[in-house]
Amino acid sequence: MPILDYSSTSSESLEDEEEYDPHEVCGFHARIIFYLHSIPGILFYLLAIALGVITLIFPHLHRESSIYRQLFQRYERSNANDYYLYYQIVVASWISLYFLLIISTIFGLIGAKVRRPVLLIPLFVFHLINVGILILIAFALMTINTVGEQWVIWPSVIVVFYLTVSTISLGITLLCYRFVVESHEVLLQLMASTKQVHFNEKMLKRERRYV
Repeated sequence: MPILDYSSTSSESLEDEEEYDPHEVCGFHARIIFYLHSIPGILFYLLAIALGVITLIFPHLHRESSIYRQLFQRYERSNANDYYLYYQIVVASWISLYFLLIISTIFGLIGAKVRRPVLLIPLFVFHLINVGILILIAFALMTINTVGEQWVIWPSVIVVFYLTVSTISLGITLLCYRFVVESHEVLLQLMASTKQVHFNEKMLKRERRYV
């Protein structure tokens, strides 16, 4: 009767468990992915800011779109001053959001480096806001394409592209945040245990003095 060697299988399973890292995606660590993604991400945000600045300096460009002709042309004719004020507020909010994303990305890189999860929270919040706004815009464009008289193609493509990239950025930030939180907790535990060891050593030295 053959003798089964369970020790080898159990050791192999233990090695597999030790090699498994929940913070890895396709063999790359979450923090490395966050670093590599942040550089093109900042360029992506700068492009969004550039688009906002162009539309703010040249407001006549958006009047050539089918969205303007279907939704906003009549309102601007009857309320020109209010329309231009709302237009400036919307574009300025767009620019401000992506500027804050650049600043929070820089702080997020610092937080991932020094294992401080609090520095990643603003980036996560701004990503949530950005994704939520883009989802609302995508649904609005979908409604216009379904009900409207003309198809809105290029704005839909741009919004879908930005929504896809922003959703990926949100997921990568969440993975890195979870890693930084766990690393920070382990570091705090190590510091606490080290302080306890030093305290015990001091107490032993004091007891030896009085012996």
